[in-house]
Amino acid sequence: MSIIRTISNPYSIKNISCCVSCNVENVIRHIRIHQNDADWQIILWKYSSEDPITEYCIVTVTFWTTYVPLLFSRTLHQLALDEEEIYLYASNAVLRHFNVDTLVSGAASREEAVQLVKKLQALVKKGDLH
Repeated sequence: MSIIRTISNPYSIKNISCCVSCNVENVIRHIRIHQNDADWQIILWKYSSEDPITEYCIVTVTFWTTYVPLLFSRTLHQLALDEEEIYLYASNAVLRHFNVDTLVSGAASREEAVQLVKKLQALVKKGDLH
């Protein structure tokens, strides 16, 4: 997550002078699937024709399958709801300013924007999505 810049546009959103933006596509690989669903993501592999078949079970979301953006958005939304009492500022930003894999939010000052970034990082870490 990074602070983009201070907005000097007089027509900007009221009380927002510093913008925060982040793209979280790499976080998607950290979403663990439920153990009961892991059997649906098994890969069979042979290193050579003489080797036996080895079975690998993928326990995280398969990268960029059709449903992944929706699943990630839903996961992050639920995390924001679950942790709303502790991370009110960050949860508010996620619930109101997050779309698919990008968050664009803001704050009244640079200091508040830095605090928002820190709270967002803590929220994502709390969900083991860092």
